[in-house]
Amino acid sequence: MSNKIWNKVKLGEIAEIIDSLHQTPTYSVVGYPMVRVTDINGGYLNLNNTFKVSKDVYELFSKKHKTKKGDLVMSRVGTYGIVSYINSNQEFCLGQNTLFIIPKQNSKYLYYFLSSPIAKIQIESFATGSTQKTISLRSIKEIVLSLPDLPTQTRIASILSAIDDKIELNRQMNQTLEQMAKALFKKYFVDDVDAENLPEGWRMGKLGEISRNIKTTIIPKDEINISNYIGLEHMPRNSWSLNDWSVDEQPQSQKFQFKEYDILFGKLRPYFHKVVIAPINGICSTDILVLNPSSSKYLSYCLMHYSSKEIIEYSNQHSAGTRMPRVSWQSLKEFEIMIPDDKTIIEFEKITFPILKSIIQRIHENKTLTQLRDILLPKLMSGEVNVEQITAVA
Repeated sequence: MSNKIWNKVKLGEIAEIIDSLHQTPTYSVVGYPMVRVTDINGGYLNLNNTFKVSKDVYELFSKKHKTKKGDLVMSRVGTYGIVSYINSNQEFCLGQNTLFIIPKQNSKYLYYFLSSPIAKIQIESFATGSTQKTISLRSIKEIVLSLPDLPTQTRIASILSAIDDKIELNRQMNQTLEQMAKALFKKYFVDDVDAENLPEGWRMGKLGEISRNIKTTIIPKDEINISNYIGLEHMPRNSWSLNDWSVDEQPQSQKFQFKEYDILFGKLRPYFHKVVIAPINGICSTDILVLNPSSSKYLSYCLMHYSSKEIIEYSNQHSAGTRMPRVSWQSLKEFEIMIPDDKTIIEFEKITFPILKSIIQRIHENKTLTQLRDILLPKLMSGEVNVEQITAVA
């Protein structure tokens, strides 16, 4: 236990809280990122997959505050109280039900405090509403923090940032590896390939010819060991790399089993573009299709197709349901593709499988790093551990 004095202060005393504009915007195909509640997932704010708005809409929605590195954003309706750190000076604006927190000093320490269980308990106590809970600006300003001296704040933030920086580096590397694999796919199967005049040994076919939907079902009465669980909430948009998963000791509803290297395809609202490569064995929501290739030589080739913009557009067109559209395997398997000769597909898999393997290794490393950070976080924020000792060890 640190013997230094930790002062109690309210968030409103050490940071400016700025609400977002309460209007529904018109989105654009290209333009400025708009961060909504679903984009605030903790960690460094990722602007790669947000909705876009025009310059005029951006100017309107950023009138109260122009973002800068070191600001924080928080969700306050629905999935409330989640905080992300702005790690760049890229311009964006906030959508409804979000807010800015502008620290007066040491923004990293404040970010980590607001991510800690100490803050989460207070946030939960402030939430109101029965159908969709929300937290008010007034309540957020009343959050009580424990503040050590500035050098201790800096050391605590430095320890936790070192872990988060490594997590972010792994995430960026996985993005790069994914783009490399997609570039190889384009080189092999798009550039200089004419669908009407296919190379010898190639033919036109359907996705269902080289892949299948695995529907191994787990129901609540089944006896299972503690199992890794993946839901749609765990799956990022437009990325193969899973950020997290949970543990389901005894499922309360029907689930599907999957295995490492299976392809998981979010069939509910497919326009969210949730397609990942499974880094583990486990169970998943029935709103996820478990897919794998009919032969291991087709793994990367199938992943490229299932995660492509073309199949997402196709899925949207073939979804059933208005409010909760879902695409079925019966529709997906009919998607028309080129089926290359064995020599080409084996050569492609030989090059790309090590990329997939490297991506999965980094996913596991990030899971371990995240667990380490989450163990340290409450201990550092409560003064339970001596920060000087951790700094010395680090």
